[in-house]
Amino acid sequence: MASLFAKPCVDTAKEWEGYTSDGLYNAYAERLDECDFFAGCGKKNGQVDYCGIAFCYWLFMNVITDSGEVTDDDRKYMTHYAMYQSDDCCTSAGCTQQSDAYKAAGAWYTNPQDLERGDQIFFQKSNGQIYHTGMCTGWDDDGAYVTEANVEGRQTLTRFYPYSEFGKKIAGFGRPRYDGWEASASSDDEDVEPTPAPAPEPTPEPSYDKYEVVGVSSFLNVREAPTKDSKSIWKLFDGDIVTIYEEQDGWGRIDDYGWVCMDYLKKI
Repeated sequence: MASLFAKPCVDTAKEWEGYTSDGLYNAYAERLDECDFFAGCGKKNGQVDYCGIAFCYWLFMNVITDSGEVTDDDRKYMTHYAMYQSDDCCTSAGCTQQSDAYKAAGAWYTNPQDLERGDQIFFQKSNGQIYHTGMCTGWDDDGAYVTEANVEGRQTLTRFYPYSEFGKKIAGFGRPRYDGWEASASSDDEDVEPTPAPAPEPTPEPSYDKYEVVGVSSFLNVREAPTKDSKSIWKLFDGDIVTIYEEQDGWGRIDDYGWVCMDYLKKI
């Protein structure tokens, strides 16, 4: 089973902050072109502006599987599925087409009170035309933080937008299908629709303790296994709140596949 979770996608977007492309040529499209992500509609590197392509990349790089081995076919299929795209079209490259896919799927929102990390923010011109996109990577009482590619000299940057911009500069936002959906199209039939994975039995929340990340100078690695030498799969930051489901030799498991060092956690 392949899955896609919002938090690692958000962290990947943040990690690219400060990246500057060479004109239309960019690392996001270059990576996606390697596996024909845009499904027979040609290579995108050097061809089109890349804000929407960057969003695809941030999802693409965070597809996981139960086995731990992820192929580009796994990544491509799950990312198309998460964004309500089809493998036989190339609409993933354009902001207008991406927003239309969310609207058609009933995954389009305009009220900022519904906003979640990992949502895809869409910007509009004064005439209502959608022209730009980014990922919601945080918010506070006053507004939302959006990580965007191809801004201010073709950089990837996180910028702040007050909630008053929703319905004005911000047209709305789409929500990808994150977390727990099975992507298992057969090789004989690439159009097989994925089906939801069985919902796990809910775990009583009081059985587990919550912790706050503290004392981190930059970020705290979340690793595949409870050792400092295992692969880092995403990052936490000072003030993040996590639930510890299991402890082992000074490490805590925060979900089905991520471990953090307990030295930087304070029980709350």
